[in-house]
Amino acid sequence: MHIEDTASTKNWIAVTTHTNSEELALTNIERQGFIGYCPKLLKTRRHARKTEEVKRPLFPGYIFVLIDTAHDQWRPIEYSKGVRSIVKFGNRLSYLPKGLMETIIERESSCGYILPETKNLDLKVGQKMRVTTDSVFEGIIGTILSVESKDRIWILLDLLNRKVKTEISASSLCKLN
Repeated sequence: MHIEDTASTKNWIAVTTHTNSEELALTNIERQGFIGYCPKLLKTRRHARKTEEVKRPLFPGYIFVLIDTAHDQWRPIEYSKGVRSIVKFGNRLSYLPKGLMETIIERESSCGYILPETKNLDLKVGQKMRVTTDSVFEGIIGTILSVESKDRIWILLDLLNRKVKTEISASSLCKLN
């Protein structure tokens, strides 16, 4: 994905979707002329003695939409098929920090998914960790919820004044001193 113009009036917003409806919501939002994005990871799925690599959302239940705050009518997004709601504070839109989505987009491979990295850490559930500079969530502190593998760690981050459960690579974490 390549975004040409991200002028000061253009901002990314987070949109929550119904369960497993990220693609449906994205399609319907793009039909309305908005630029939408759903970053994905390549994950290994094991089922009935078969193993396959599948694309899964980096943030399950969320997509992101680039809107021109000076000109776009964003309310139709809320009523799009697959959309649960727009992340807001009261009646005001909540914008993502400048550069966050562009950093995620830059980390996307030519195959259309975010590439994981590996690093050896002694990770434990409940441990507080800081997201390192080689990640899009640089500096954010989170709590480990579960460790499924070195490339599959569920962490609870404080993002947009909400607790957000997300999957992150071990290489993007460092212990707090």
